[in-house]
Amino acid sequence: MKRILIILLVVAMLLVSSCSAPNNKESNNSNKETIEITADNFQDYFYSDVYGDIKTNTSAIGTTYFVNTIHLSFDLKQTAGINNVTVKGRIDLKVSRTHLLYSEGKLPLYFTVNIPASGHGETTLYFQHGTGAYGGYTMKDFYITIESATGTIIIY
Repeated sequence: MKRILIILLVVAMLLVSSCSAPNNKESNNSNKETIEITADNFQDYFYSDVYGDIKTNTSAIGTTYFVNTIHLSFDLKQTAGINNVTVKGRIDLKVSRTHLLYSEGKLPLYFTVNIPASGHGETTLYFQHGTGAYGGYTMKDFYITIESATGTIIIY
């Protein structure tokens, strides 16, 4: 009988101690950090990539022109919760601002990308131009400038 009483007492103590221990959700909440995303800190938390291609096309009347396709993607650098993150900016080219692409208003290209809970957002931009004085660059010469970023991320 004493054995049963001791066993019941030990079981009761274990139940009481397990009920009073903090549960994982509460302890995880205290370790979370909410960060407001801005243009200044966006690249601290997101990778960015610019890539694409330049293709030569011929119109129905035989005129040659180039089509530039630029893919832009953003990916979260670490595991985090994402809440309404939007990034806005522009894509420029490492050429003089007097380059024909700028003087004709084909550049810069402006973008807005919403980044969902998956942590990956992307967009594709296009522009075309004729032959002649438009050249002198490759896809490696394009770069992005983040002008604004909003939303929050929650780091666990």
